[in-house]
Order: sequence, then C-alpha cells, then structure tokens
Amino acid sequence: MARIAGTRKTPYNPAAAGRFWSQRLQSTDPLSAVLSYGAPKELNRLYDQWEREALARVLPTSLRRKRALDIGAGIGRISILLAKMGADVTSVDISHEMLRRLTRRARTANVGRRITVVQESSHEIPLSNTSCDIVTCLGLLEHLPDDVRAATIKEAARLVKRSGRIYVVVNNIDNPFLSRNYPLKRQRPDGYFVSLVGLDWLRSICRKCGLVLTVRAANPWYGLVHYHLYPYLKELVLSPQEFKQICSLALRLDTEDVLPPHARRLFASHFLVELRPRPRRTHPAR
Repeated sequence: MARIAGTRKTPYNPAAAGRFWSQRLQSTDPLSAVLSYGAPKELNRLYDQWEREALARVLPTSLRRKRALDIGAGIGRISILLAKMGADVTSVDISHEMLRRLTRRARTANVGRRITVVQESSHEIPLSNTSCDIVTCLGLLEHLPDDVRAATIKEAARLVKRSGRIYVVVNNIDNPFLSRNYPLKRQRPDGYFVSLVGLDWLRSICRKCGLVLTVRAANPWYGLVHYHLYPYLKELVLSPQEFKQICSLALRLDTEDVLPPHARRLFASHFLVELRPRPRRTHPAR
C-alpha cells in the first residue's frame, strides 16, 4: 500500500478485523453489529434511517445503467438502497460473514442480481480506473487507522468517474460528548479499531487526491438524543413506544434541517459528505 504523505502509520491487521466483524455479526442483531453495539435498537434504527434517507436525497432519483461501489458494505444497508434505485452494485467488505448476510438480505429484497460481492480490503479493490458512477463509504472510515483510511479515499478517487460522486460519512469532532465514545488509539487484540475522523482530516486528504468536498447532511437531533439526552432518558423509564416517538421526532427534525449551522456543528454526531473530482483547468485557445 502506497502511503499518502503526512498520514500516520499504525499497526493494523486486516485479517483480524475481518474476523472481529464476522464474530460480532453472529453475536447480536445486524444493526447493532454494524452501528452502535449495545445501544438501544431504536437508536440504531434512527441512525440507519437518517443515513439512508440523507443519501437518497442527494442521489439522482434513478440510478439505472449506473455502476455503484459500496466500500465497507457490511450487511448491505447502502448496497441494497443503491440496487433498489437501479444501480449495478459492487459490494466490498473484509468480512466474509458480513457479505454472506448481505447476499441473503439482497435476495430477500429482490435485488440479488444487481449486487456483486467482493471480499477485499478497502484500499485494494479489483476494479478498473474511473469505472464507477457512485462510490459510497459509510460507517467504515472510523474503523481504519490513518494511513489505511487515507489509502481508501485515494482508492475511491481512482475508481470514480470524472462525472461521478463519492459519498462518505465522518464524525463531528466538535461534539464534546462524542469523543468519550472513541477512546482507542490502536487496534485491539481481537481486531477491533475505532477513532474519530473529522472534516479537517478529510479536507486535507481530498486536497492530495484531487477531490472537492461538500457537506450534504448532518444529524444534530440524533446526536442530541443519543449522546446528550439518552443518559437522562434512561432515568425516566420511558416505555418502548415513548422512546420510539422521540426517535421518530428526531428523524423528522434532522430531515427538515431546522437548526442553524452553529447548532449543527455542536450537536451533530456525523456528517454526510460528497466528494467530486476537481474540475480540470482549461486553457483558452490562443
């Protein structure tokens, strides 16, 4: 792997990571395995719905005859969405068990023929240059060390067409409550790794990879409920239906984007970011 200048090299075993995610999937429900392990199911459903709906809003209404790549596909939350919108999808993940689950879910959703699964590292994808109209990488970057994460963005830049788009999700490192949930600095012996990935880091990598960055969505109400209010809500002993109503309200408010920018920067836990190849400079004819 060619390392991008300025990135830190951290000891990382991708095979151990693959085993970890396969084992975690077998130990809990699918959303808890790939999102917030140990969190209430309703919070994971809230985040999953926010992410998928936010992505759907910024994509064309139809992806027919488009080729999409989903890096870190997991159980297929995003791959299946893209396939339902008409795209032919290549789903890449390092975990064999995740891809098996994705395949079953795709068949159940009647989009199995549109999805091809590939077990591979996120920065070594066996596809041709500029072969993808859409590249997605949601929920993966925070589980990669700095150098592998940067190489993954570089790989996405290699694969996307000049007219295409890359969509990634990064953390809001300005949220003071979020940082308490990301304590790791190195990979655990069982293969797990997590760290905060912010917009400033992504901007620096985009400059090196020839990409232009635009923030397309944020989730301040989800961030408020999960990281600010949930510890207090637990003390109220809410019924499942009452907590579901709170989560539904948070999703609606995030969809309507009712908070001013400074509040989004403070309370959001994640940003959906669009990356596009930097336009080539054209020189006027002499």
